[in-house]
Amino acid sequence: MPNFAVFHIPPATDDFYKIGSAVLGYDIRAKSELTIPKTLKYDFDEFDVHWTDIARPYGFHMTIGDAVRFKNKSVLGKVEKELSKILGWISPRNPLSLSWREEKFLTYWRYERSVVVLRYHASEALKILHTLVTSRINPLGEGSGYYDEYKKFPEDYSPHRASRIKNVYSPTVFDSYSPHFTLLNPYKGEHHRRLKKRLTKRFAAFTHIPVHTISLVVQWADDQPWEIYREFVRDPFTMTWKKI
Repeated sequence: MPNFAVFHIPPATDDFYKIGSAVLGYDIRAKSELTIPKTLKYDFDEFDVHWTDIARPYGFHMTIGDAVRFKNKSVLGKVEKELSKILGWISPRNPLSLSWREEKFLTYWRYERSVVVLRYHASEALKILHTLVTSRINPLGEGSGYYDEYKKFPEDYSPHRASRIKNVYSPTVFDSYSPHFTLLNPYKGEHHRRLKKRLTKRFAAFTHIPVHTISLVVQWADDQPWEIYREFVRDPFTMTWKKI
């Protein structure tokens, strides 16, 4: 079954996007594979392309609404309409933005520290947008990878996480929302400390990320990369949204 999600994907012209996409080896905007340049290979000592096997198909992005399955393509029209409505509810006075999470900027997550991410703090308006997307758009789908795992081992989940999965198909939402950009998954190297130092230095210039682009993205089959289905762009001067 195909999946939809709601991402923030930085503009193609941003250095942040260019570097992140080069690490992953996939440009979701151009729908093209990339080869990591020599200037970035230094950060990893010996870079293995398989370190991004799981992360690569998603492209360089920050998740706002988790991946949810759907059966009929007509659902995308409903999702697009709802997303447009939700964006119109966010006050132009309140910025959608990410700020550097200095104490835990580059973090290794789970599975023997194999998921390497850049973590940020979300502005209040962005937290609200995430909550609205999760509560109003996710239920338009029909399941998720999280939901599949829950059905196999329901006893492993606390009541609130189980309720989240059953209703909005994800446990990592609402007050558990932690915005991030994934760089490596699965990282199988052994130089965690050195890699953290080098990648933190590489991305240290990107301490504040304005969120002026919201993308409805689709994965048509499990073995295919994600692609942008529809994008909404916020004019930084008028703060109004335009669908492109």
